[in-house]
Amino acid sequence: MEKESWLFAFPGGLGDSIQALVALEAISQARQTVSIEACCRRDYLPLFKTCGARVKDWWATEDAANELAGRMFDYLIDCVALTHWRAELSSVGFRRIFTHSAFEDPRAMEGEVYVVTDGAASAGICFEPKTGPARRAYVLELQVAAAALDVPVEKLDPSDSLNPRLTLRNDVPWGASVREVCSSITLVPGGSLDEKRWPDGFYVELAHRLSKQGRRTSVLAGPCEQHVAALAWPKSTSVIRSADTLGMARCLQQSALVVANDCGPMHVAGALGRPLVAVFGPTNPKVWFTYDLAGQAYIQRPGYETFRATNRWDLMEWPSVDEVQDTINACLHARRT
Repeated sequence: MEKESWLFAFPGGLGDSIQALVALEAISQARQTVSIEACCRRDYLPLFKTCGARVKDWWATEDAANELAGRMFDYLIDCVALTHWRAELSSVGFRRIFTHSAFEDPRAMEGEVYVVTDGAASAGICFEPKTGPARRAYVLELQVAAAALDVPVEKLDPSDSLNPRLTLRNDVPWGASVREVCSSITLVPGGSLDEKRWPDGFYVELAHRLSKQGRRTSVLAGPCEQHVAALAWPKSTSVIRSADTLGMARCLQQSALVVANDCGPMHVAGALGRPLVAVFGPTNPKVWFTYDLAGQAYIQRPGYETFRATNRWDLMEWPSVDEVQDTINACLHARRT
């Protein structure tokens, strides 16, 4: 029996891509007789190629027009409205497309999910989630995709599939930077959006407090975050410049606990199962914090919706250093017990 060929198109952001692993795992486990390929941003390839997901080949979405030109897939699984990738995928053929196209059809703004066939919405394959936490939406949408793909819906249990998981292979060299963060509390002050970042001064104060308690600390900075290294960290704190997503993941995997904003590294740490304190500002943790292992928690001041609605980020109240430090202690205790 010839296997069907699927292409998963992952979203642009690292956090979104980690969340989309739920889609890949849930549908691929329910439908064993498929050959799965996936495309994601070029700089995420080293991480996803090493994470052990059941994918035959990974491709850089930016190169898809050349690498996949003329290929014909049975399905494009477009989980979260990747309209900005459509030009790159225009040279690839698909017999059927599953998409949640919030930017292409106003009905999707109400949570509707549907299959697109030959450019026309296929009526009747839709679902509008009305109950449960918003974070269940990913898997509930998959149930709709499952119906369209003739996958038994009962095989996709939202309670089993909410939390994305990454497993890094052990045959990848660690490197000196990973050894520096072993068993330390790793702080990740960066992030793609300034309004989602806990203030740098709070991170520095937290590092000094942890250092005075005798705890090892390290700081993880991305390749474009030169200012992070220049902050007034304690002399005992190691500042690690991560050159790629795989190196970053290796550092997070060996950390005793990670403190991060709502950003890509936070999702990587959560998916790796590491103890984690996620500091939230204007975004909704009920949607974006899908990690619930022992020692994983988020912290946020009440009333963030007000600041999000008015775009007055300058008035938003962040959790204090005391509150974050208390959450760290609680997570470390929960992990030990």
